[in-house]
Amino acid sequence: MNVHASIRDLPAELTGTHLWDCNLDEGFGKFDASIAAATHVEQRVAAALGSDLLRDRHLRDCRLRRHILSHCLGLAPKDLNFIHDPKGRARVLADGVTVPGQLAKFSVATTGPAWLLGVSFDGEIGAALELDDATFDATKVAQEFFNAEENQWLASLLPLQQRAMFLRCWALKEAYAKAVGLNLKLDLREVHVAALED
Repeated sequence: MNVHASIRDLPAELTGTHLWDCNLDEGFGKFDASIAAATHVEQRVAAALGSDLLRDRHLRDCRLRRHILSHCLGLAPKDLNFIHDPKGRARVLADGVTVPGQLAKFSVATTGPAWLLGVSFDGEIGAALELDDATFDATKVAQEFFNAEENQWLASLLPLQQRAMFLRCWALKEAYAKAVGLNLKLDLREVHVAALED
């Protein structure tokens, strides 16, 4: 589904899975006026955020998610609200009724201005993305959250490869945790990510 030139419809490797990404800070202009308005709850959450930039990103995230999911589900954007199930997974609430699970599951990831929405009609989905942030020590984080085999594998790589593979492994672990509904309550050392070669 082509939503807007600023929102990319990404190829997905699994049948029944759809991905979209965009930069929440760029290229929307008049498109902002054409997508569904934020709910009162979403506006209250945005008002509590510390800056206009964070507020605008939050509202655009909520509005884009509603816009795309309404097209996927064939429902009016104004009729969609979002809740979390007991395991923390995002669900669609339409007109006060949870949309049946077989229709669609979705997951959203944001990091700074980067935004990713995954929708699955065949099972659970977890979306995650990580931007390289030089302010954190990837080695220290890996030692705490990666298992011994993963840490050995990372240590065997060249320094530039280590950081890139750390980010990829971290995103895979986070996506898995979101898909199974445990988020970061799961011991990520128990989520084994096979060695990933480019």
